[in-house]
Amino acid sequence: MTRVLILGNSHVAALKLGWESLAKNHSDVDVQFFAAPCAMFRRIKLDRKGVLGLSPAHRNDQHSIQTLKKLNGTLSVTPGDYDAVIWAGHAWYRHIVPSFLREFSIDGVRETDAKHRMSETAYKHMCMSLSERFAPGGRWKRYCRDKLWVAPHPIQSESIIKSTDAEMERWRQAGAQGQGFRQALDIYFSQFENMLTNRNIGYIGQPQETLSDTGLSKEAFSSGSTRLKGGDKHGDEDYSHMNRDFGEIMIRLIMEKIRKPHTETPETGR
Repeated sequence: MTRVLILGNSHVAALKLGWESLAKNHSDVDVQFFAAPCAMFRRIKLDRKGVLGLSPAHRNDQHSIQTLKKLNGTLSVTPGDYDAVIWAGHAWYRHIVPSFLREFSIDGVRETDAKHRMSETAYKHMCMSLSERFAPGGRWKRYCRDKLWVAPHPIQSESIIKSTDAEMERWRQAGAQGQGFRQALDIYFSQFENMLTNRNIGYIGQPQETLSDTGLSKEAFSSGSTRLKGGDKHGDEDYSHMNRDFGEIMIRLIMEKIRKPHTETPETGR
């Protein structure tokens, strides 16, 4: 029996739904989940003994304790005890990238009338520098060795183009510019994957079939998404979370990935 731990923030909800649908097809795999809403997940740390749980500063916080117990049935988990560990909804510069692309035209990748220009080589170096800030810490490498896989936070949904919220303007503009934005994102995630590979950490990119030509997630995979806590539907103003269909695709990809060493993973996702 292969033991898999899927951990992370609210984006784990879609994967839980996906596993509910597909568990019967993988009788040789035992999947456990350890998740918390985004703000609370930031309070969770891997300690010196390799145990993942609330940090010392929050161990007596009753709200966090009750939420973790309700969601996971436990307050802590030991990632090193599993054959594979999937960190879902992992942070990346998802807001900074479209903001940057409003200011820069990238030669041969996304050429616009932006105020500044940058070569593709310089852009790649910048993306690598940005991605390195999100590398899992040394304890993850120590306790998980080659077991850890990172699945970045999904791209915002294309439904964001219809938003009238001023905070979403950078995404509306980026999505409206089409293919060049997708190419720029592809480069960013390629560098993100290289950064992880250099640390012997696996990468599970967003599957291509869930992405539109604009580089944004297809609305079909965000519509009807549910909350991690309570299972209620997200409102129409939510552009970040994905649904059961997305979760099923991700679970299929995860099942493929965990059966192969990091150095032999297929180019299935971004």
